[in-house]
Amino acid sequence: MRLPIGNPLSAALRLLVPSASTVLLGFRYITTRWIAWLSVLGFAVGILVLIVVTSVMNGFVKEIRTSIRSSLSDLIVRYQPREKGAPPPDLAAVREALAAIPEIDTEAISPRITWFALIAGVGINQRRLAPDGGFEWTRVAGAEADSFLRRDEALFCQVIGIDFDTDRRATNVGTALRGFEQRPTRHVLDFPVPDTDDPFHVKRPADGALLPDQLVRRGEDGERNAMPGVLGAWLAAKIQRTLGQANVGERFLRGCEISLLTSSPERLSSGTDGAVLTQSYRSVVMTGTFRTGTYDLDKDIIFLDRRDMARNLLEIRDDPDGYFTEIVLRTKGVDEEHSKGLAYLVRETLERKLPGYYFPVSRWQDERRNQLDAIDYEKKMMAFILMFIILVAGINMFTTLWMLVTEKTRDVGILSALGVSRLGILQLFLTMGVFITLIGEVLGFIGGMLIVENIAAIETFLWEYFGFKMFDPTVYIFDHLPAEAEPSTVTVILVTTFLASIVFSAAPAIRAAAKHPVQALRYE
Repeated sequence: MRLPIGNPLSAALRLLVPSASTVLLGFRYITTRWIAWLSVLGFAVGILVLIVVTSVMNGFVKEIRTSIRSSLSDLIVRYQPREKGAPPPDLAAVREALAAIPEIDTEAISPRITWFALIAGVGINQRRLAPDGGFEWTRVAGAEADSFLRRDEALFCQVIGIDFDTDRRATNVGTALRGFEQRPTRHVLDFPVPDTDDPFHVKRPADGALLPDQLVRRGEDGERNAMPGVLGAWLAAKIQRTLGQANVGERFLRGCEISLLTSSPERLSSGTDGAVLTQSYRSVVMTGTFRTGTYDLDKDIIFLDRRDMARNLLEIRDDPDGYFTEIVLRTKGVDEEHSKGLAYLVRETLERKLPGYYFPVSRWQDERRNQLDAIDYEKKMMAFILMFIILVAGINMFTTLWMLVTEKTRDVGILSALGVSRLGILQLFLTMGVFITLIGEVLGFIGGMLIVENIAAIETFLWEYFGFKMFDPTVYIFDHLPAEAEPSTVTVILVTTFLASIVFSAAPAIRAAAKHPVQALRYE
């Protein structure tokens, strides 16, 4: 049967402004039917889940970007000699070439050494390296207990040598030294460095006490007895737990020492079977811990002074003060869109002025591109999958309204006989669908925002009273559960759900409006 609703434009405008009686009648119909409240509950749960999940994913993306910025700069410059065996480029020449680029902050050009090592400690015999890799479980004379590092328990770490004064301008390493202030966590060791302007200064402990006369000094040969280092908080906690397993009552404190086992780039010799790496190990004394908030960084990284690292750990003989593996840079007035062009300019400038080397230049986004893209993709896929909750709620509402049309057929006939137009009947059932959706959206929005704002307290409550760890930092990359509601995302969720409800309400509403008044009154 044709539905005479007149001019489509005027009808659409009239649909937007239902009469007061239509609104009251529609509200009464849905509030007196418990099955309608099931539809409301479906929408509320769907909105709540979508807001919570997208907020957590937004928090992940923001925390990832923030944590990456804490260890990376705007641009990272590395080098590769064009000829095999060539020495590293002259640091002063590289700095001079970079300083000539106007977009580069000349006070934030900081060389770094990035290297890898294994951590040894009490009771370990570093010279007994098994042929298949890893440390032996040995007893060393004078040690209190067996080695706390077995061959399947060697602690891997990334050692980064920095010039702190320039590095804190190029990166957020200074902020990481104060990370414990923003992120209190019970499961890590927070030892703030005594001087945030000079983090590589420490006092040795004596029976757990730090004595003023036990500073880490240079030996007679001018070298330090032990290299001061700042450890990631989770790495320090891991060492503490391992020490506790080996020597009951022993604690890993500020001023305690560990040994790093690695291989120097200058101790690569040629043997009959090819290149042979000669192991080298040096002591590191902990001056404090840092926290970026990213578990993967805080569990692996040790910061050392670059010059100490070059001389003592890597045993660089030729110009150790000028040795570096990369340079981190801070730009001036360059946004993300134009940073790619600046990276190309930096590479072209360096390769022109130092033709003996390749200089690959990467942005901080490029360093973690796969991670950022994966999180963004997961966020979109999660939202798409969870939209099926809204779809189910919409189908439930469609079924509810369809059944209500059948149940209220006589009411429709009476309203028509009283002079209510078919457009009015259409408005009535559309209004019911809108009410179901709006009530569900309001409840879901309030519930979702409450969970997002109190997610840390909820996590703590579940852990303390039920032993349920909702967020395990050893599995994920953060030491806390990030969540941040993004207004644009929440708006898209609410608007999309509302428009979907109009679509699901349309068919039952049109069916009700198309009923002939006489047939509706004769309905049994």
